[in-house]
Amino acid sequence: MKNEINGLMSLMNDSKILYGTDFGDKLLQFTDFFLKTAQTLNLTAIKEPHEVMIKHYFDSLYPLKFGYFTENARVIDVGCGGGFPSLPIKLVRSDLDMLQLDSLKKRLAFLDNVHSMLGLENIATLHARAEEAGRQKGLRDSFDVAVSRAVASLNLLCEYCMPFVKPGGVFLAYKGVPDKNEIDAALPAISKLSGELEDILHYELPENMGTRTLIVIRKIKPTHPLYPRSAKTMSKNPII
Repeated sequence: MKNEINGLMSLMNDSKILYGTDFGDKLLQFTDFFLKTAQTLNLTAIKEPHEVMIKHYFDSLYPLKFGYFTENARVIDVGCGGGFPSLPIKLVRSDLDMLQLDSLKKRLAFLDNVHSMLGLENIATLHARAEEAGRQKGLRDSFDVAVSRAVASLNLLCEYCMPFVKPGGVFLAYKGVPDKNEIDAALPAISKLSGELEDILHYELPENMGTRTLIVIRKIKPTHPLYPRSAKTMSKNPII
C-alpha cells in the first residue's frame, strides 16, 4: 500500500498540490480502514488500491489547484458517501471547516470513526436529506464552498447544493465525461437558484483512467425561499 501512496504523492507533486508531512501516514490509515469496511458496507465499487488512489483520491484532490478553497473556508460535501471528495481534501487542507452530509447513517458512522482515528478537527457529519438540511438556519446560504460527486443530473444537483452556498461562494460539481446537453439543460436551474455558471474545467486522470469535469457555479444572492423543493417534486418537475 505504501508504494501506491508514494505514487499518489508523486502525482500530487507533479500537479503542485501541497500536503503536510503527516499526509502519507494518515492516508495509509484511512485507506486500510476504508478498504476493510468496504468489504461489508457499500462505500465504493472501486476496491483495487491503485485505482482508489487515482479514481477516488487524485480525482478528489486535483481541483484544489484551481484556488476555490480559500483559507479557513467553510465547506459542505453533499451526499458524501464514503467521504469523497471531502476526506482527502481535509487531509491536505486541515484549515478547512468541513461538514459531510449524507442520508445513510452507516456511512456517517464510518466517517465519524475515521475522524476519531486520525485525530481530525473541524470536520463533522450530518445525517439528513439535502433538501431538508438546505432549509435549516445555520446551513442555508452559509458555506463558502459546496462540493458533490453524486451521480444525479446537474440540474437536480444544483437544487440540492446551491441553497447551502452563501452569496459569493461556489458550488463545485464533480462530473465525469463532459456532457454539453446536461450543462445546457441545467442553465435555467442555475439562474433560478441565484447562481451563474463561472467555469467548466476539464482534466484527465493519470494512466487513462478517465476524463473528469469540474463545473464551477458562483452564488450571486441568497436562494429564493421556494428552493429546495421536496425530492419527489424535483424528480417529477425539474427546473427547466
